[in-house]
Amino acid sequence: MSRPLRRPGLGDLFPEKVMRDRKMGKERVGKAVGEEGYGPREVADYLRLPYSTLSRKIKEREKSKNKTRSSLKTGGAMQGDD
Repeated sequence: MSRPLRRPGLGDLFPEKVMRDRKMGKERVGKAVGEEGYGPREVADYLRLPYSTLSRKIKEREKSKNKTRSSLKTGGAMQGDD
C-alpha cells in the first residue's frame, strides 16, 4: 500500500473528543490504518495501546464491515425470514 502524499497527523485523527468515544475511535483506527497509510504499530504506539489490542480492533472492524456488505448483497434477508 502506498502512503498518501499528504496525510493528517495522528494527533489530527485522534483529538481528545475521539479518544473519549469508543465507536468513533474504532472508526478512526480503521481510517488511519486503512486509508491514511499508517502502520498498526505506529497507531498503537501513538495511542499507547498494546499492538495486539489494536490489531484485534482492526479485525473486529473488518469483520463488521464484511458482515454489512454481505447482508447488503443478499438484500438483508436472514435465513428463515420467508
